[in-house]
Amino acid sequence: MQDQTVRVIVNRKISPDFLEIEFEWRAEWGIPVPGQFFELRITDQSAPLLRRPYAFSGYDEERQAAAMIYQVVGVSTRMLADRAPGDSVRVLGPIGNAFGLRGRPDKVIALGGGVGLGPILFAAREMMLAGSDVRLVTGFRNRDLVPDGSVWQGMDPIVCTDDGSEGFAGNVVDYLRTLSGEELSGARLLACGPMPMLAAAHAFAAEKGLVCEVSVEEMMACGLGVCVGCVVERADGEMVRVCTDGPIFESEVLAWT
Repeated sequence: MQDQTVRVIVNRKISPDFLEIEFEWRAEWGIPVPGQFFELRITDQSAPLLRRPYAFSGYDEERQAAAMIYQVVGVSTRMLADRAPGDSVRVLGPIGNAFGLRGRPDKVIALGGGVGLGPILFAAREMMLAGSDVRLVTGFRNRDLVPDGSVWQGMDPIVCTDDGSEGFAGNVVDYLRTLSGEELSGARLLACGPMPMLAAAHAFAAEKGLVCEVSVEEMMACGLGVCVGCVVERADGEMVRVCTDGPIFESEVLAWT
């Protein structure tokens, strides 16, 4: 794990509300893997005071560049959207574990909802390159939030929209329910997105007898397990920290009610 001031390479809109930022990341700082995150400090000023956690959406070792996808929703992300190539930000990472808790699966159904798109894209791409049979399923409220085609980088995603304005009409779990037993057989689900989506993915996996790995999103002010601000409950009642024990968990180990 490294705490570094890094240079922004690209910061571009990929839809009206979503942007993709790419920044320098040297291999000697630790090569990010899908599921890991970093803590970002945008400014040295007193506000915003705390770092913000963001998941990696990709890493290019040849170019020594990492990336993330984010949505403009508050002060921090509005400030980040104003960063131009050559500007700098401060990052701490890589932090956390990775998708593939049981090793690389032969068949993957990767589910990304909203801001959960970035880490799922990273995981789907890397597992496909490693030889897995990957189906990428992405969900958005409407077509205006669907990113432009450049983010897919050769993948052919299933796009779901809640209002049916593009692709499949419904959410990502609604889409899963259209798949045959043969298509689901032996698949491992990977999911990142809002907690209701993760809970629905877990329930579907439990119903079908599938393993489901989820990337849990919580506010992680320190990323080091010190502030204990990101605890979630396991099914056995134990409290665990998302930053140091996750952020990737097999869904069956977590309490969903």
